[in-house]
Amino acid sequence: HEVVATDRDACVLENLRANSGYSSQGPGRVRTQQLRWQVEEDRMAAKALGPFDIIAGADVIYDRTTCDGVRVVLKHLLAKYAEAIFVERD
Repeated sequence: HEVVATDRDACVLENLRANSGYSSQGPGRVRTQQLRWQVEEDRMAAKALGPFDIIAGADVIYDRTTCDGVRVVLKHLLAKYAEAIFVERD
């Protein structure tokens, strides 16, 4: 399996790269990619890696504009019969 881990923040992506290197002992692969929901270039780059069977996110919806961006990304990235799972803090 291949996992694509995304974030909008470059520092977080560096940590993702470092941490994913430690867990690459078994089959599969972890790729990192910047994804800012409202940035068309980021959405198209992510779309080129998909479609995806599962999209999981945590703390990604901050306001109405984020909500709209998430909706657009999901529409383009999810495979048919796929699932999206999001977790938010109170």
